[in-house]
Amino acid sequence: MPTPVLLLFDIDGTLVSGATDAHRDAMHEALHTVHGVDPKRVMRRPLVSAGRTDPEIARSILLDAGISAERIDDRADDVRERCCQAYARLCPADLSDTVLPGVPELLASLAARPDLTLALLSGNYEAVARLKLARAGIGRSFRAGRERSDPTPKTAPRCRKSRGGGPGPSARRIPASGRS
Repeated sequence: MPTPVLLLFDIDGTLVSGATDAHRDAMHEALHTVHGVDPKRVMRRPLVSAGRTDPEIARSILLDAGISAERIDDRADDVRERCCQAYARLCPADLSDTVLPGVPELLASLAARPDLTLALLSGNYEAVARLKLARAGIGRSFRAGRERSDPTPKTAPRCRKSRGGGPGPSARRIPASGRS
């Protein structure tokens, strides 16, 4: 029997493209609601979101607005919750036109293989990621998922310990059985 393999997929730019407007607007609404910050007015430089996590994006905007790191950390859960609520309201009902060419066929082919488990590893908040993929029509392909969270000062020691003390996650093939 072949060794089970876990395949991890990012979302934006990998599975879908152009599904970010409602996500951006939801984040901006959350930052305004929780911190009283209008991101469009306080951002000193263009923000490149590609490859960044939602918490990292929020933190960058808030630091530009002069919000203290302590206040950002204390209210991070509120920002996540408000962003997810706003996204559920703002997300278009149909995002199927944002699915990149070949993705549905690839996912169907991979999902049919019993030795593979398809999962998500995304910088999107989990509720945003799940809704985005559901409305794009490809959410059922993924049985497992995890949002990449940026460690706050409170969680950084735990994250470093779970990563073996290194500076960040390392990429390597790990069989789904957990044995390497």
